[in-house]
Amino acid sequence: MTKDTNHCYSRELFEAFDDNDEETFVKILESGVSSNSCLYDSEQGNVCILSNAVRKGSTKFVDILLKYGADPNYEDEDGETPLFEALFSDCDNSIQELLYKYGANKNHRNKAGNTPLIQLMIRCSDDHAYNFQSTTLFYLLESGIDFQLSSSRDQKLIHFIALVHRCHISKTDISKRHVCIRYLEILIQNGLSVHLKDGSCVTPLHYAAMACCEGAVDYLIDYGAKPNARTISGQLPIHFLGQNADRPGFQKCLRLLLDSGSSIKNVDNQGRNILHYLTTTNKVSKLAIETVINEGMNSDIKDNCGLTPLHLCVIPSIFVHPDELEDDEEDKTDISNILTCLVHYGASVNAVDKNGLTPLHYSLRYELKQEIIGTLLKLGADTNLRTMTGETALHRATLYPNLLREVLNSGQTFEINATDNFGSTSLHWAIYYFEEDCIYKLLKAGADANICDLEGRSPVQYAIISKRTSLFKALGIIYCRETDPLPCKIYPSGETDFNVFLGAHMQVDGTNLDEKVPKQINISEQTQNSLSGECKLSSDESSSDCSEQNITYSRSNTIDLSEETYTDLFSGLDEECIGEDHMWCDCPLVQTVVYHNKMVDTVKWTFHCEKHRQSLANYMELILNTNNMGLYIDSTENSLVAENIKKFLEKLAFGVKQRNSLFECELQLAGSWKEGTKIVYPDEFDFKWILTKFSTAFEVIESNEENLRSYVKFHLKEQYRDSQFSEFLDEHFFLDGRKVIRALYTIINDVLFEMPPHAQLYPVKYLKTEKGSIDTLSFRWVGCTYKNMLIDIDIVPTLTPPNWIPRYMNNSKKMLQNFELENHTYSVVLKTPDSRFVKNWNTLFRLSLSDVEVAIFKAIPASALKGYILVKSLTNTLFFPQIYVTDEDYYLKRFITTYIIKTCFLHELEEDINNISQNQECLDHLAKIWALKIVSRIEKAIDTQGRS
Repeated sequence: MTKDTNHCYSRELFEAFDDNDEETFVKILESGVSSNSCLYDSEQGNVCILSNAVRKGSTKFVDILLKYGADPNYEDEDGETPLFEALFSDCDNSIQELLYKYGANKNHRNKAGNTPLIQLMIRCSDDHAYNFQSTTLFYLLESGIDFQLSSSRDQKLIHFIALVHRCHISKTDISKRHVCIRYLEILIQNGLSVHLKDGSCVTPLHYAAMACCEGAVDYLIDYGAKPNARTISGQLPIHFLGQNADRPGFQKCLRLLLDSGSSIKNVDNQGRNILHYLTTTNKVSKLAIETVINEGMNSDIKDNCGLTPLHLCVIPSIFVHPDELEDDEEDKTDISNILTCLVHYGASVNAVDKNGLTPLHYSLRYELKQEIIGTLLKLGADTNLRTMTGETALHRATLYPNLLREVLNSGQTFEINATDNFGSTSLHWAIYYFEEDCIYKLLKAGADANICDLEGRSPVQYAIISKRTSLFKALGIIYCRETDPLPCKIYPSGETDFNVFLGAHMQVDGTNLDEKVPKQINISEQTQNSLSGECKLSSDESSSDCSEQNITYSRSNTIDLSEETYTDLFSGLDEECIGEDHMWCDCPLVQTVVYHNKMVDTVKWTFHCEKHRQSLANYMELILNTNNMGLYIDSTENSLVAENIKKFLEKLAFGVKQRNSLFECELQLAGSWKEGTKIVYPDEFDFKWILTKFSTAFEVIESNEENLRSYVKFHLKEQYRDSQFSEFLDEHFFLDGRKVIRALYTIINDVLFEMPPHAQLYPVKYLKTEKGSIDTLSFRWVGCTYKNMLIDIDIVPTLTPPNWIPRYMNNSKKMLQNFELENHTYSVVLKTPDSRFVKNWNTLFRLSLSDVEVAIFKAIPASALKGYILVKSLTNTLFFPQIYVTDEDYYLKRFITTYIIKTCFLHELEEDINNISQNQECLDHLAKIWALKIVSRIEKAIDTQGRS
């Protein structure tokens, strides 16, 4: 039987199975088609028919296949046998029993080195929606599995006690003893110690406490488990207990731990005690809080960041990215009652952290916290308290109109025109956040639209420099050309044209604007004539020359600022074109493309892209005219942010070196900043933390496996075997990335906790140390231009082996030769492959090509680079649609990523390398040509993928 014929019959076998056609299925097998037949699946690769039957839970077809010789230990592409899937899918154990009957290996290890039982545990720990049956568990435990094997995450079976606690008790499981105690008894009888630590130094007692399993906690303590054992982050079992205080066993577990020697006041490396953990979790329990306070806990104690339990009620974690926190906010309930409880027990509602932020300041970051903000205000939160950077609650409330309303209606006396350390009023902040509703509310409350910040910019001027000119409606100006210079002239007295515009000439109901913000602002002909020069409104004439003011005003037009009308003015309809054609076109029909019946409908999107092409052209012109990469706000603060980040990290690196000289590093900026291709905001930085001493102490071992050629190992050189490096090795003297990252990140966090506050930059997220994988620091920046801007900094431990060129590197590429990069040195970042699929993943590290890419980007003509920046920046516009799948009600993950764009750009460079001009003058028409080349390449890639 030929290969094609066999493939055809294999497909027929799968089709008979899908049709539940037992008779045809058996006939095909009897005709000689292999019972181990495979079929390619785009998501799962080659799928074995037996694994497919197991996955679908078809005991009948599994039995047929095994009788016809199917191999129960047949490996898929991940090295997993049908038993792996059976443990996960088989609820009644019938398929498992069939597989065991025909010789399925219970100790088979997949490519990551995990057995079926351990892989089941990992799968369930990664996704809490999954679970397993108690009969599945105990059948394996009692039938000869190897108890000494560890998972790819350095865990043994005894570390999965928390998962066992929540497993389903099978109907056929007649044992009346507690499932966790039965489990622990078997493991201990088979040689597993209660003192075993996993890769993060977490013990079984930690996991039992996290599950609030009083039976397991009591059993482990009786067998000698230590309640004061610490994880790599300094956490005790009592801290793990605080993560699930809503569970029934909390009170008894707490008493067991305290009676065995633990203390309610013990803190981890971040200075957090159990009360901090109780208030951090989404499962906050008032009873648990009252219990620990009655045990003698101070309700107002601060951690190393200056955060009190009251702070942590409204900001769940300093180790979770702020965007993730905002996604989880709706899950945290009953916070108002918890806040009231803490204040009742002595917590200060106006406590400040190291950066001067109160719980109220933090709460104003989250739209769903309106009730909480109301509670804080009732409890005495002071709206006039200033942060380290000088803003009040009013400044921070401008992110969401509903929260601003709470502050404005609080009944407290506050200065509506209060300025932060950079001279910005709350009106400047509302413009930065692009919040028309907030601008309206502030003007109505008496905000002065003429106050200038420390750079001399009024709110109108700030709106222009920030490219927020569509907000002029909210500020009372009818129209402003997007490309015009600043429209407001500043006089020596500090008065502006805008002051004249909104000054004494304008009276409504006999009241000056200074006394009352009117519901309607009438722009009279007299007011227009008072401005220097004469301008006429016509959006059709926006391209004509105007006076030095460069503003076009309406004759006898009226802007209605009543709240009812305002909502209609600025709310775009969900499914209708808004019809406006400014730079930030927010037409819903160009933001979303519908996918239905396996077809993508681009008709409306194409039509409205054409309709709003002037907006797109304006944006493209803006990017082409920017002097600083693709950062579209032309401000000195772009470079100021970068300089401060660099200096901050240099101080951080110096502090790390003082604590442990082994981690002395060379800091190297990487990513788009190093390439010169950063777009939109200066909000992301990549830094290679080059470990110079590690780089010279290890030799590079390149992999011979085809799928791991982009990864290498580091083997400690003989002369360093008895040095400090030993604690970062596995048993074969290979560098263990987890150990390096955990140690480095722990020191970095410790140094950060002790660093004095920065004038404009303050940390909001620290590095996670438990997993030992690459993580991100997050900061907030406050300045004249950027307000409370979130900045992410990747800290990437890196080794640079001296004089090393990877043997698999294709140096014959024309581009490398053209730019004389054939002998360029390479670095290796401590980023590992997926632990689920690769054995010894923690000793494999990824080759970095970023330095070579940077060298290429520095060498190419400015026009080519600008063309790439232009395409890259377009992915951040509202013209770049998301694909909405109507049948399943979700948005597809974007295919066109910056990685795809860069790959297509490099291919274009490679093909056109002989024709590239070295002229560094950036000509717009050449930049557009390069942008079109990249887009054409992307179209080809999409077309190729679609046809495949």
